[in-house]
Amino acid sequence: LIALREQLEKQSIMSADEKAVLQQLSTIDKSVNSSSQNNKNLQVLEIAILLPFNYSGGNDVKAISQGNFVLELYQGIHFALNELIANGHSINVRSYDTQRDNARLQNILGDEFLLKADVIIGPIYPEETEIVLQFSQKNNIPFINPLSNLDDKIQGNDFAYLFRPAIASLSNGLMNYLKTNIRGKRLAIAYSGASRDEQLANKIVEESGSQGYKTVAKTLISPKNINQFFDNIQLDRDLLSKTDAVIILSDDPNIAQATFGYMESKNLQVPVIVMDSWLYFNFASYEMLETQNFVFLGNNSIDFSNANLESFRTGFNEEYGKFPSLNMHLGYELAYWIAQTISPAEGFDFRSNLNKNGFSQGKITYGFDFRDSNNNRYVPVLRLNNGKLE
Repeated sequence: LIALREQLEKQSIMSADEKAVLQQLSTIDKSVNSSSQNNKNLQVLEIAILLPFNYSGGNDVKAISQGNFVLELYQGIHFALNELIANGHSINVRSYDTQRDNARLQNILGDEFLLKADVIIGPIYPEETEIVLQFSQKNNIPFINPLSNLDDKIQGNDFAYLFRPAIASLSNGLMNYLKTNIRGKRLAIAYSGASRDEQLANKIVEESGSQGYKTVAKTLISPKNINQFFDNIQLDRDLLSKTDAVIILSDDPNIAQATFGYMESKNLQVPVIVMDSWLYFNFASYEMLETQNFVFLGNNSIDFSNANLESFRTGFNEEYGKFPSLNMHLGYELAYWIAQTISPAEGFDFRSNLNKNGFSQGKITYGFDFRDSNNNRYVPVLRLNNGKLE
């Protein structure tokens, strides 16, 4: 059994059956897990951060340019951890640059700190997730992908989490909104070439079809053909168009900008449902977003009415000389969510504590629901009313 387990652990890619076998073998091997657990300090929350700071090549973190999305995420995490420590939390953190290099990641996982960590933040990319998944299952240490919505690599694994909603959760949130707020049953879906958007489009077609909805269009879009998509569904005819709701699945600012250009001054009543990332584009006018009946699908959305948000933004600006980006907000919230879930006072059983917490209010977001789930099932669908998100 030990030889089989070791052989499986060496594989960077495993089939579903092989993953199931490895999980069973890891459960059987209690002696290794118990000894690593005994090395843990129960008076301190210990966090390992495994992120590909140099995701596009290079090995010098000092040379990372501003605008690096991983660095932005880390700056939010770092700022929150400093606040938590200043407020009396006992936290020990170590950060590692995986460089999106599997061999380097394997070496990092040999560091003694990883074996006593209570939680791992990262990795982000699928090929790294496969490696950390095996380490996590073997040593009973939860790890969290901080940005992805794709859970196909981690389904059925007890120690793997997405900080954001998975594809199924996003689809469920959207369907609940449609059933409550949209009279008709015709949907027009546009999606980008990103894996999340393609998978989410397929899931929405599947779920909506099973509930009596008709997909009148499902189109792969780019900034160049988005207007053609609108023309094909005759959106300019508004309530006489071919659809009762338009769904645009993309975080691409160029697609958003092209959509805004088309919608400008049209005053359409047909709802246009987009990802909440569109709220953070600096060219987005809240007045136009409200007038043109845009609706926003929550993906750990920032709660702009939350009193903690202004404190964070002001403090961050004072330290870094700039206001935080979306990824910085997410990093900040991630650190607080972890500290709220496990601690010396609450214990370090991540899964059990998530179930016990039920729905929990976010520090600067609308909140979380990880009950019996490895992703955030709470997906608010928001719209602007008198300049405020509701």
